[in-house]
Amino acid sequence: MNALIGMKVLEKIDFNKIIAAIGGLLLVIVIVVVIKKYQKKYKSESQQNAYLDSVSNDIMTSNLSYGNSWYDAKAVTLANALDASFGNNGGWLGCDQKTVYEVMKEMKTRDDVIQLEKSFGTRELNASWLKKKKPMLLREAIQNLMTTSEHKKVNNILKENGIDYSL
Repeated sequence: MNALIGMKVLEKIDFNKIIAAIGGLLLVIVIVVVIKKYQKKYKSESQQNAYLDSVSNDIMTSNLSYGNSWYDAKAVTLANALDASFGNNGGWLGCDQKTVYEVMKEMKTRDDVIQLEKSFGTRELNASWLKKKKPMLLREAIQNLMTTSEHKKVNNILKENGIDYSL
């Protein structure tokens, strides 16, 4: 008798409506997640742009040691050296510290470093071979993609060059 009651209850349930409701709910959840993701990305990008604008205003062009194309080329070199993709830079994982150090040794003034940051802008770099690319400023890339001792060495190189500025 219980089985008969259960069958009658099942006959009254409209499974098409239930499936449609679940599908609608899943669609709403996906839309909310996508919107949140883009809001976070937009907020991060606007903060990065604000930082770049503020440092750009600090550059005294008379103190630059090189032409703009030199900084642009070094920014590309640094982006390639800092990219932590699987198999990049001759290693399994990680950045090419030697190249980063060489570029930093070429900095002669604080304005050189700031111009390099401006030229670097925001670059899409891999945080690890397991993650997607992430937009990073030069200082974020150095802080996130280099070890603490490597990061300190970058700042020590700048200090050795008489530059009172930290990345």
